[in-house]
Amino acid sequence: MRAGRNATRRNRNIGTAAQGRGDSGELRIPGQRDFWEQLRDPVWVERVVDDYHVAIAVEPPLKGWMHAVTPDDIAAYLRLLPTIM
Repeated sequence: MRAGRNATRRNRNIGTAAQGRGDSGELRIPGQRDFWEQLRDPVWVERVVDDYHVAIAVEPPLKGWMHAVTPDDIAAYLRLLPTIM
């Protein structure tokens, strides 16, 4: 006689190809576009941060709204991060 419910016996296919997870390992919603494809009329601004060129997408805000930070603010915050070498 079994000693109650064993959750591991419920579905042995979790995380396998039989459960529907493909070989690529991408966990994406089918048909979902990337975030930059969903932007409305973005303006790409380039800033140099510690010899790296960083592209920042700026989307026009809705009427009555404004951005909390500017691309220069983002570049200044990125300069505060330690350099990985």
